[in-house]
Amino acid sequence: MPLKIVVVGAGLAGLGAAIALNRQGHDIEILEQSGFLNEVGAAIHMAPNATRILKDWGCNLEDLQPVHCNKMRLWDHQGNLIHTPVVTKDAQEALGIYDEWLLTHRVDLHNTLRGLAAKEVNGKKPTIHLRSRVASVDPEAGVVTLEDGTKYTGDLIIGADGMHSRCVSSVIGGPTKKESTGQNCFRFLIPVSKMKSNPVTASLLEKMGSGAVDVFTTEDRRIVVYPCRQGDLLNIAAIHPSGADSSARESSWLDSGNLDSLLETCSVFSPELQEMCKLAEDLKLWSLASRSPPRTFIRGKLALIGDAAHPTLPHQGQGGAQSLEDGAALGALFTPECTKDDIPSRLELYNKVRYGRSVTVMLMSKVSDDRRGQMLDELRTYVPDAELPPDMFSYTWSSYPCREAQQLLRAAQRPEHYQRHIRTHTKEKPFACVECGQQFSRVDSLARHHGTKHENIVPNGSSHTSERRRVAQACKQCNLSKVRCDGQKPCQRCQKNGADCVYQSPQKRKLANAAATTHSSNSKRHRGTATPQNWEPSLTPDQQDDEGASAQLAEDIISLPSPTIHSMTQLQPTPSTVNVRSMETAEEFGSGSHLTSHIPAATHESTSTLLATDAMGFESFLGLDIDANVLSGILEQCPPLNDGPNDLWLASAETEFSSSPLNTFSRIARPFLPLTPSAVAEIYGHDHSLEIDEAMEPRRYSPTTITIDAQLSFPDMEGLPIERVDEENFAHVNDVPAAAVEEVHRVARIMQGNPTFPPFTELKIPPLPVINSWVQLYFEHFHPVFPILHKPSFCTPGTHWLLIFVVSAIGAQFSGLPHAQTCSRAMHELVRRQSMHLCENLNVHARELWLMRVFLLNLLGLRYSGERRALEVAEVYQAVPVTVARRSQIFRSIVSLQKIHQLELPNAQKWQIWTLDEERRRTGYAIWLADTAFSIHFELSSIVRDDEMQNTLPQEEELWEASTAQGWATFPTRTSRNKPFTLEHIASDRNWPAAWSKTGTLGKQAIIQLLLNAVSGHQKFSGSSSSVSSEVDKDLRQLLEVTENEEERSSHELKVCATHRLMILYALMVNNIPKLALLPTALKIKGRQLSEFDLGKIADEWGAVPHQGRSAIFYAARVLETVRSHHCAHFSTPVFFFRAALVIWLYSSLCTPQCYTSPATEAPSITLRAPDWGGMSAVEWINTGWGRIKLPGIGHIMSDRGRSRFLDESIMSLRALKYWGISRIYEQVLTRLRAP
Repeated sequence: MPLKIVVVGAGLAGLGAAIALNRQGHDIEILEQSGFLNEVGAAIHMAPNATRILKDWGCNLEDLQPVHCNKMRLWDHQGNLIHTPVVTKDAQEALGIYDEWLLTHRVDLHNTLRGLAAKEVNGKKPTIHLRSRVASVDPEAGVVTLEDGTKYTGDLIIGADGMHSRCVSSVIGGPTKKESTGQNCFRFLIPVSKMKSNPVTASLLEKMGSGAVDVFTTEDRRIVVYPCRQGDLLNIAAIHPSGADSSARESSWLDSGNLDSLLETCSVFSPELQEMCKLAEDLKLWSLASRSPPRTFIRGKLALIGDAAHPTLPHQGQGGAQSLEDGAALGALFTPECTKDDIPSRLELYNKVRYGRSVTVMLMSKVSDDRRGQMLDELRTYVPDAELPPDMFSYTWSSYPCREAQQLLRAAQRPEHYQRHIRTHTKEKPFACVECGQQFSRVDSLARHHGTKHENIVPNGSSHTSERRRVAQACKQCNLSKVRCDGQKPCQRCQKNGADCVYQSPQKRKLANAAATTHSSNSKRHRGTATPQNWEPSLTPDQQDDEGASAQLAEDIISLPSPTIHSMTQLQPTPSTVNVRSMETAEEFGSGSHLTSHIPAATHESTSTLLATDAMGFESFLGLDIDANVLSGILEQCPPLNDGPNDLWLASAETEFSSSPLNTFSRIARPFLPLTPSAVAEIYGHDHSLEIDEAMEPRRYSPTTITIDAQLSFPDMEGLPIERVDEENFAHVNDVPAAAVEEVHRVARIMQGNPTFPPFTELKIPPLPVINSWVQLYFEHFHPVFPILHKPSFCTPGTHWLLIFVVSAIGAQFSGLPHAQTCSRAMHELVRRQSMHLCENLNVHARELWLMRVFLLNLLGLRYSGERRALEVAEVYQAVPVTVARRSQIFRSIVSLQKIHQLELPNAQKWQIWTLDEERRRTGYAIWLADTAFSIHFELSSIVRDDEMQNTLPQEEELWEASTAQGWATFPTRTSRNKPFTLEHIASDRNWPAAWSKTGTLGKQAIIQLLLNAVSGHQKFSGSSSSVSSEVDKDLRQLLEVTENEEERSSHELKVCATHRLMILYALMVNNIPKLALLPTALKIKGRQLSEFDLGKIADEWGAVPHQGRSAIFYAARVLETVRSHHCAHFSTPVFFFRAALVIWLYSSLCTPQCYTSPATEAPSITLRAPDWGGMSAVEWINTGWGRIKLPGIGHIMSDRGRSRFLDESIMSLRALKYWGISRIYEQVLTRLRAP
């Protein structure tokens, strides 16, 4: 049934949309406020992106009385040729297009569109209502009300009522606000004959020739000249600053201009151009006013097009073309089979196709072409991932809205949509069985009927039975794996995998039969082999011999224990060997000769999920030599991509032993063979590490002896030349006092004799100059990206010696001195011991701020040192800084910042109070950031809840870095006016840029972390819609734009900007990838431990939303490039780099490039390289998959060679990240993936 569509406005956009939608068979009514009696306007460009649409609509381009444009030339104000930016033929060949670039009069174009709209297509044509001025539009009800009270109701409303649109007010929910661009434009026409008759202008006309657009320019104004009406008229536009001239009405064609004003405006141009202006006819003055685009082009049943959606100024000559593109996109989306129910989804596709491109063109058209770069910031407020088009001609001319709309529509549609449409609107039952003629209203019902009633009459092995159809019941293996089963016994998939094929009774039948005690099983279990005959009830003697041979079991067989056994003490020993003869005696109890043929389905289900496993192989996990097919009888099947055996124990509490209906099966008299105590001990005593890749994942730690696992010896740092040590002394803070190092020595000597810890084998603490230089390295590299310490007061008499020492330990990781990293690890172990020693001997230390920071910094050093034992120790001590922070109420605000500034005290005292309060605040946020980072980086549970963070965000860095009270005092006025922000406030307001500008580095990282928590599912913002992912994506891209605008800073600030940008890019990458464990998935793919089905399932997850997968690759590439090209000293850097590399490797391994139907058209090559990151070609690739993506220095990544080269480059980059030792573990993983 055709849709009833109301088009508001009969301008170029409205007529174009009516033509396109009428060609699809819909009923169109057009409401036009004018009477078509006074058509106005000047000449207009019809670029190739517009003429190809007109030709598709059946337009005869000669009806436009056009002039074919051959080139565009740029002249200076005296008429000297500067250059020719565009030659049409060359541009067409470069873009592979051959559509015309035409120059025509707007009236001619409008009349041509009116003529097209008046033609009947399939017996229909739009109805135009003139003098119908719209008063209001209800987008939800689809009702348009005229000023005379007449109402028009439609299934779809198209708002094409121009710059002064009533429809756009209905979309944005309020009145529109027009904005002046500070420019006016004189537009006028001159007959060519008049130009020729004037000797002065005749020479100018001869110099310009015909068939070109000529632009004469100065610094602030320009004159644009081009012909129309088959070359009989010249159209001239004189664009100039508006100044104080307010005589022009906003965006009006009807204001007559003043010739004297025109001549005064053009007085700086050559005499020939001034003489040309004197010949002006029909002079109009047009104020180049505009308005901001709406945030969306759709609402309810309403779609905006043309100037109603994107009022486009004349600088790019694309206003009319963009209007026609809108109409063409609507025509491609609202196809004849579109129903009322499909309208919302089709409007979403329309907005997706048109919003980004048309808004880009709109904003680029606000200024002249040489000033387009100034509009990029404004553009990104509407299209956050927008990039500056390299040139507007290639950007606009290569636009194919119909093609893009059709591609999106095909991706969104499913084959059964049309069948559902038929059933809904015709009440027919088109699905009839070919065997018996019975009709069904659902195709799956027909398939089920055919499989159960007629399967036996179809020849075995025919193509008909091999089709992918539904069956009455799927086996349990296929059901759990969510794949289609062929219904055979055993099914084809179980045969192929050599698995047991079990058909369970339906749940209602299972419950009804729960009390039965019959010896025959309610389930059908079959051993899948290569010969389908092995499931026949009767076998030949030869077959019986073969069957007996196949039934030989491994010696150490483990069978299923009775479901009634709940405690380990009830397990009884079992003989070490079980052979076929012993199994034959089971016939007396009603058992068959197959171990797996008589286990009830309920018993199989009741097995604890504690023993669930995946494709890695449970038998290798146990370390036992067990027949895999026997194990399949006692193990639950689970999804193939668990993170590893450690995660299996989390499911142990969800056993089915307590299910009362299933316990009735325990009364069946059967010879169960229970697990032996030794086997149980093996299960519970295993270290749960995957042997095949034990050295891969950072948390896979196999303890040996403490002297091997821990760094218990200090390298000798005494003999280093003082000159080399001084090279690392950046003098950021005061020199380390000798008393601090002496105190470390004293406590270390005490602890060496204390049996609490194993003693150090070599206790050679670095000398004072080395310790001092490493403290300076901390403030040079790590402090800018994690500023929890107060530089002006550090290394003063009030600084605790252990805090100085842990700062030096982290600084050592950035040192180039020999053995510095080894010494750093030993220092962190010493700090761990000494901090615990101090707490044990004087517990009051646990309430002091310095010790919280010691715990925090030392945990960071342990976590990211690259030592597996240290990482496990850090996991054990994860709660320590959180606990002491809670005890001291660090997460709460104690002192009002405003009250500090209102104190009647000297500046030095107020600064001291403020510093102490800010230290508390920064320490609290640093603990929260480290805790959540530990959770995200190592997939652990965080301890601090987001709602615990009740303290305000840290203050700006300029306050924190102020070196004196006098310097600090210059900022209080600004600070006291700032509204304090907490995590709760910013999470509810979601005004991220406002909070971003009013906080320091740690506060900005907290904002990013909140959004990353939302991406990971740990955070839910109040008032957020169901599409949290898209909202967070938009917020992150907004912050990314902010960080990219912070580049003009000092070197230290640039480090911070690069770190924040890295974090945001990582969050954007994670937000667009499927929710799967990256490292286990990669290792299983590399180890060929996944079946083709499992690989296909993972690939389907990537392909479910293709543009998100490609967006993830785009952001992953930016993560890698940011790490390579910037000094990123944050501890998360190697984690982000490694995961980005895994994302690209997985995508390259799993996803196939887009297949293109036209072999003659080669997909463009797109390199993701700074600064433009592939430009609009990359955007096109993300949206449509059109293109061959490449990385700089690597090339094409979708091939084996490209993947190998990519891994080589990534391994080298990780080696360069030597500051945090965990990069060495990640390097090992990539080396494992690189191995053949």
